Amino acid sequence: MLATLRRTIVDTWVGRVIAILFILAFAGWGIGDMLTNIFTPAGGGVARVDGTTIPVADFDRAYRQQLGQLARQRNTDPSSLDAPTRQLAARQAAEQLVSQAVVTQAARAKGLRVPDSALRDAIFAIPAFQGANGQFDRTVFNQKLAQIGMTEPVLLSLMREDLTAQALVGALQAGVMAPKPLIDNAFAYASATRTASFVTIAFPTPASIAAPDEATLKRWYDNHADQFRSPEYRRIQAVVLTPDTIARGMTIPDADIHRAYDMLSSRYILPARRTVDILIGQDQAKMASLAAAWKAGASFADIQKQAGDAAAPVSLSEAPESEFPSPEIGHAVFAASPNTVTGPVQTAGGWAVLKVSRVVAPQTTTFDQAKADLSAEIAKARAGSDLSARATKLQDAIAGGGLDAIPTEIGAAPLLGSLDAQGNTPEGEPAPLPGPDSLRQAIITKAFATKPGAPPSLEQVGNDGYFALSVESITPAAARSFEQAHDAVLASWREAEARRLANTQAAALFARAQGTDGHRPGIAQAINDSGMTGLSVQQSPPIGRNVPPAGVPAPLARIAFDIPVGQSTMVEDGHAFVVATITGAQQGDPQSDRLLYGQTRDALTRLMGEDVGASYVAWLRGRAKISINQKLVDSAAGQP
Repeated sequence: MLATLRRTIVDTWVGRVIAILFILAFAGWGIGDMLTNIFTPAGGGVARVDGTTIPVADFDRAYRQQLGQLARQRNTDPSSLDAPTRQLAARQAAEQLVSQAVVTQAARAKGLRVPDSALRDAIFAIPAFQGANGQFDRTVFNQKLAQIGMTEPVLLSLMREDLTAQALVGALQAGVMAPKPLIDNAFAYASATRTASFVTIAFPTPASIAAPDEATLKRWYDNHADQFRSPEYRRIQAVVLTPDTIARGMTIPDADIHRAYDMLSSRYILPARRTVDILIGQDQAKMASLAAAWKAGASFADIQKQAGDAAAPVSLSEAPESEFPSPEIGHAVFAASPNTVTGPVQTAGGWAVLKVSRVVAPQTTTFDQAKADLSAEIAKARAGSDLSARATKLQDAIAGGGLDAIPTEIGAAPLLGSLDAQGNTPEGEPAPLPGPDSLRQAIITKAFATKPGAPPSLEQVGNDGYFALSVESITPAAARSFEQAHDAVLASWREAEARRLANTQAAALFARAQGTDGHRPGIAQAINDSGMTGLSVQQSPPIGRNVPPAGVPAPLARIAFDIPVGQSTMVEDGHAFVVATITGAQQGDPQSDRLLYGQTRDALTRLMGEDVGASYVAWLRGRAKISINQKLVDSAAGQP
């Protein structure tokens, strides 16, 4: 579905502002001036929509937000993203700003206005602007804005635009409801399960298998001679420059680490949290009855079935008080004793009955405890932004004196040693090459493409780093004689023989289980008929379409829905074979699994709403006169 446009237009101002606060925090970590020197003079725009200019400053903020989102998806920091990813972020940012502009203009044309009271409530609800008591704090608000270099009018303007767009597009989406046949079909697919009987036949341990005669080993050696060759080795001298190698030599001032600690306080100062199951209904007497049944020992699943349509279930895991549906529920949850049913409690949304299953006390990681990790994070971020400049110095040093004349202040790591084409040393261990796999592979490839004595040249591997190398000598690949490779030959034969023995036993059992002429006895009967001993038949729990349940081999779970009931299958699972018979196919019941049915309905309704909103935005864009300064957008990502 077109979720991207939904996020562009309708996602909450809370999420957007928090993202801005997070991303702009990197401004002090090495990417704050990323865009400063590439934009047009003040007053220029990144795009025009029906005569209205979208300022470069707005694009700056949107671009950084996109960089942050993509960086979090890749579990890295924005300064480490490669050029294609930065270009994607820049173009997405420009397109989002255009979509926001056409929706905002349409909302204004229809007379939609966001009152100051609604804007104030929105600001007060943003956690980043709240103090320790969970309430809006003007001092915290001013500090956060000062830290990210944003003025209050700019923030208010951003939020007012978001709220205005949300009012227009959100109204269209509010009337969308997924049709029941679609919900039923999706629920049937999601809730379907299979059951199986299976037996696991493990490979015998290679050491338990008697060694064959020498003639057998010699034939194995002759038939698999390539396995027993010593590979070609290349002795190389190299230097590698990466953000990590640079960061190792950096010293980060305490003031900078304190600033980062303050900006990331939500990471280090965690409030008390609770895991809780809640039922909310409108009938106090009904909720009291459910509470009594719950206290008497009924499970939460049983209570939901008893409630039917009279109550809505809510389950939260390790949630702070601010995340609960209402202040009354949050207060009741945090006042409740663990593993005790509480309620009914009157709330703005009805009567609530709840049971806390886990209590997590507030947790604080002090500055001293976080200092080392934060220092390393800051150093890596700064090293990433400094990588290109240091690479220029490294290139000059190599040109001036080769690989033996590299100043230590550049931050490059020297290397000297031998490796094969798989990157292993003669001892069979991975060569200690720094950097990610892409850089490691580039070094190996270059080593085996370079002639001995060829002068080194600096090579760049995307944003992962740089390296230069020279090949000192080559040890050619050579065949090892049978006598030299004898121990390796025996180990290889034993491993293959262990698999063959297990495969033979499993295949015979599978053939019996599958049967012939339409008679399919199944795995349990097959074991009885075969007389095999030491095998235990296991009964699987229901196997769903997603994560396999505990105890069910993953290869079996992956194909369980492809095998008709009554038929058998055989799969390999690590060092074992699994022979199984599918014994049953189950279908979920919407009445007994109201939670999954409701989740399915809500997900489909949300996705259909996203399509409605995206279609409306596309229609507005089709009617608008839009021009985008593509040269400026590309320049943000470093494109020519």
